[in-house]
Amino acid sequence: MSPESTRNRDYSLTWFVHFRKAGGTSLAQLAEINGERLPAHHRGANPVDTDGRFERVWELSPEGLSALVDTYEASGVTFVATEWGMPALDTLIADPRVRLVTLIRDPIARMTSNYTYDHFLGDTRARSIRGYCADRSHGHTQHNYYSRMLLRERWATDVAPAESARQALAVLDGFDVVQVLEAPNAMGAVADALGWASGDLHANSAAHQRSTVARRAFTQLRRKRPELLLRALAPVGVADADRAWLVDRNQADVQVYGSLLSSSEARVESEASRL
Repeated sequence: MSPESTRNRDYSLTWFVHFRKAGGTSLAQLAEINGERLPAHHRGANPVDTDGRFERVWELSPEGLSALVDTYEASGVTFVATEWGMPALDTLIADPRVRLVTLIRDPIARMTSNYTYDHFLGDTRARSIRGYCADRSHGHTQHNYYSRMLLRERWATDVAPAESARQALAVLDGFDVVQVLEAPNAMGAVADALGWASGDLHANSAAHQRSTVARRAFTQLRRKRPELLLRALAPVGVADADRAWLVDRNQADVQVYGSLLSSSEARVESEASRL
């Protein structure tokens, strides 16, 4: 880490820990609306190399991660995201230049959304949500995704869900902003916390989603992939029994989400009582 005397004490880097299918596209869009400076080469605020490959920031040592923040400070970058792996959070939490931000979505809704999205794109061959969750090649398809990501090497399958949830919540306590996506005006609350103006977001609007479906359907047709065209026009569903199966197998994340949602609702009630 660079000596404090060489740093701009006014510099601030918003580091967005992007959990997949949990509002990240909207937040990155909001950052750009507010004039935040993203890395010169990026995809959805995730840093990439000149060939478009994701920089594996989560593999950096604490010293390497601090050096990266130094580089961002020198180049004026003020907003960055990491979606495909979890960086050394202890290092980022300890760095006074960094504001750690994340969005947490209902874990069952997040998983089913990720499955239907990947099925639509042809990124999974799974014919069911259970088959999708059996894929161990991606972190976002595994049970207790939030807890696994937050705890990194400390995650253990033989630990009771309640204890894993407690440990994950302890990590989140070190973040500057943690927002439940289903809370009222979630993006507005994040904007307020970061000193941003709320913007006109289209990332998850119905019109934008229809446009995205049409565009991707045309792409599949052009690629002569009729089976993927059919997926675009006939989205896959998730049965109630499968949702109950997900709840049973994601108890750590369910408890993390429940605790955060209760805190969010209590905060809203407290603010309303002061009006």
